[in-house]
Amino acid sequence: MFKDSEFIRAEFTDLSGLPAIFAMLVQHEGTFNFEPGMAKEDEGREQLGNFMMILMEGMRKADEDED
Repeated sequence: MFKDSEFIRAEFTDLSGLPAIFAMLVQHEGTFNFEPGMAKEDEGREQLGNFMMILMEGMRKADEDED
């Protein structure tokens, strides 16, 4: 879930938050979609962190896991 272009919620398999984002980034197959709008319960959530920093950290972790 995004709010103001920042992650505020993520779920993937049995993971949530940053671990879910990092797990999604290393997937080689699959599909995803974006849906407009936001659930009421997500409106007051704080961001999980800066979007670009989260992506950079996820890619760093993915590179380390490949070694």
